[in-house]
Amino acid sequence: MRSIQGGLKLRPTKTIDKSAPPGSGKVLGDSAPPTHINAAPRAPSPPPLAPASAPGILETSPMVNDETSRSSNRQSVGWFADRAADVGESPVIVERLPSMSEADEADDIYETPASSIPEIRVGDVTPEPAGNSLMSDIDKGREHRVRSLYPFEGDGPEDLSFEENLMIVANPSKTGGDWWYGTLVKTGKAGLFPKTYVEVVTPKKAKTIYAYIGNNPDELSFNEGEILSIIDTSEEEWWKAEQGGMVFIAPAAYLELVEG
Repeated sequence: MRSIQGGLKLRPTKTIDKSAPPGSGKVLGDSAPPTHINAAPRAPSPPPLAPASAPGILETSPMVNDETSRSSNRQSVGWFADRAADVGESPVIVERLPSMSEADEADDIYETPASSIPEIRVGDVTPEPAGNSLMSDIDKGREHRVRSLYPFEGDGPEDLSFEENLMIVANPSKTGGDWWYGTLVKTGKAGLFPKTYVEVVTPKKAKTIYAYIGNNPDELSFNEGEILSIIDTSEEEWWKAEQGGMVFIAPAAYLELVEG
């Protein structure tokens, strides 16, 4: 009884009759039991008892038999078939987003709308060289004798480069512009230059009273009785004299200004 309550199944017992004498032969003919024995009613076996649930252990759901499972599967298949039919009758419209390549092609195809502003073509107008426009402003009818105050390095072939203390025969601007045109007295080279780099001079004549030998390259050596071209007498001791297109200094005490 305890075994039954513990969930153990009863095993059918089998009685072996050993009372027959050993060595007896087997039954001739059909080995199956007689018909009246097979047809005899059998005592029903007691149904197996369900095992008692142990405390603290969750009960599992009973297994569904094959017929129930197949029926459930058929119902599921039928439901999906109905859903597919519904979808076929009223399809859902899904808007497809354009890919990146299509967006790029759309940008390429897009054209800028025509503007009402007339197009300006710069290439149709030939710009006038800077040197030509400056030369048109030079007054060739006027000349100045100028001395270079600072070295100047031109930016182009139309510019006149020079060093400090050189004499230039210059033509000024017609409109008072900053660029003049001139020719170096020493080399004969001509070109444009900024007027702020030169100073206009008015030469004067001076007679040498004594001979003088210069001690530095910028000093002018001369003999007694020569006539020099003086371009600056602002300093008391040293005057500026021009010779060969270059400017030198000479001692004022050795010189005497003369008329003409």
